[in-house]
Amino acid sequence: MPETNSQMDANRAATETPALELAQAAKNRLNAYWGIGKSGAGTTINSGGEDRFENMTGFACAALKLLKECLEKTKLPAYL
Repeated sequence: MPETNSQMDANRAATETPALELAQAAKNRLNAYWGIGKSGAGTTINSGGEDRFENMTGFACAALKLLKECLEKTKLPAYL
């Protein structure tokens, strides 16, 4: 899990692994139940276009939809 800049520099590739490590680091640093991490990887969303803004908007919408679905399935503690 990357906790320092040097650890992040070692994992800059646009793959799922750095994104997962970012999510784990956010989760741990915030003492949370979950975390979200994003690297340069976007290969799981195929927009079919080359417009960067449109692709990033599509990624953000897909990520928020997935987060909503996960939260709806999650039993949160009563104090939340």
